[in-house]
Amino acid sequence: MSGPLVLNQLNDGRGLQFDIKINEDETKFEHAATCMKKDNPILLETNIHVNQLKKLVDHYSDTSPFQFRENSFAKAFFQASKVKLALYINTAEAVVEFQKIKTVDWDAENFKMFNKEVDTWLEDLQHIVENREAFLKVIDINKSHPKIQKLNFLEMEY
Repeated sequence: MSGPLVLNQLNDGRGLQFDIKINEDETKFEHAATCMKKDNPILLETNIHVNQLKKLVDHYSDTSPFQFRENSFAKAFFQASKVKLALYINTAEAVVEFQKIKTVDWDAENFKMFNKEVDTWLEDLQHIVENREAFLKVIDINKSHPKIQKLNFLEMEY
């Protein structure tokens, strides 16, 4: 695994996880959608700004069940995703996000638990920022995969 998985359970009004069977009454699905709008409003929006996505990344990395240690590799992984979101839009914004990451005193021992070195990880991330065209090409290649083509997806504009 290259980084942490993002899993987010959807809770009902009582704080319990939804358990909806496929053949359940439609009102349970409506209630679940209402709860999701309340807990994660941008997940159902059609026009999402990149800053909303970056805030969502921060939210996931700072709240239960994640609550990653402040300078851990898991936290760094989430911060790197903000760099990549910004890079999709433009290089200048990605450089700003990358500079923030460079100033953090990352926990080298925690990185080693994931077979990573802080300096190497930073160099790799900087290489991605400096090579936006290659980064975008990988995204285009992934989007053209037949399995991905079958999915409904939105396009971020840059």
